[in-house]
Amino acid sequence: MKVWSESLRLDKRDRLLYSFGMVFLSHQMYFMFGFLFLVFIILLITCSEAAVLLCYFYLCAEDYHWWWRAFFTSSFTAVYLLIYTVHYFFAKLQITGTASAILYFGYTMVMVLIFFLFTGNHRMTSLFHLYLPHVFKKRVYYFIFYFF
Repeated sequence: MKVWSESLRLDKRDRLLYSFGMVFLSHQMYFMFGFLFLVFIILLITCSEAAVLLCYFYLCAEDYHWWWRAFFTSSFTAVYLLIYTVHYFFAKLQITGTASAILYFGYTMVMVLIFFLFTGNHRMTSLFHLYLPHVFKKRVYYFIFYFF
C-alpha cells in the first residue's frame, strides 16, 4: 500500500518534466509557483556552495586566473536545460508547425541565455560580495602563501 507522501515523490528525471508539464500542458497552476520558488532557492544555495568549493580547488592549485572558469562552471547548468528542452520538444510536445517550433526554440534560447548569465553572475556575486566566501578566500590565500 502506497503512502500519500510516497505517491507525491518525483523521480530525478521527472522533476523538470513536472515543471514543463505545469507550464505548457496543464491548466491548473496551483503548485507551480511554490515549487518553482523552492527549486530557485535550492539553485541559489547549490551555486553558492559550488562557488566556494571550486574557488578552494583553484586557489590550492595556484590558479589565480579562475574567474572565467568559475563563471562558466556554474553557467553550464543552462546547457543541461537546453538539452532537456530539446528532448521535451520531441518526446512530449506534439508541435507540427514550423512557426510554432521556431517560436518554441526561440523562447527556449532566450530562457537558456538568461539562465546561463544568471547562474554565472550569481556565482561570481557570491564569490566576490558575500561575507563567507570573502573570509574563505582570505583564509585560503593565507594558507597557500604562508605554508607552501
